[in-house]
Amino acid sequence: MRPAKSPQLANLSCFEGNWETKAETKILCLGQNFDVRGTTDNAWEGDGWYLVERGSYEMGELGTVHEIGVWTWDEKAKRYRTWRFDTFGGTRFGTATFDEATRTWTLKATRRSAWGDSNDRGTIKVVDDRTLEWKWEEWSTWDPLRLFKMAEFSGTSTKK
Repeated sequence: MRPAKSPQLANLSCFEGNWETKAETKILCLGQNFDVRGTTDNAWEGDGWYLVERGSYEMGELGTVHEIGVWTWDEKAKRYRTWRFDTFGGTRFGTATFDEATRTWTLKATRRSAWGDSNDRGTIKVVDDRTLEWKWEEWSTWDPLRLFKMAEFSGTSTKK
């Protein structure tokens, strides 16, 4: 017999669907800024136990990156878990919380890639059922005090 699904899984429904993203990226450690444009298709899988994101983004001189991400609720830890993999060779694993009063997600993650490892922080504001505003920042893992930010991203995703 399967356990009952946690009601916290319903909070992830705000990400479900097809999204168009426009963002600005600043790679501070390289002195590069560029616009990002892309699409994401997010759908429940595994009988609704986890949400899978499949995205493709044009990232200026860096070219196109394809990503896959997974979100779920960890009942034992009482937190959301996230994983992400991309075609730049990056892997990211993290946790998230959701503030229902402000409709804001707060995320923390660790990223590993050929470019180096980073500790990341970000937020996603659910503006309405069709709009997400998000911010993301990365610091090298050798910088536990977060004195030298490597990159920052900010953008809006709009449901198609």
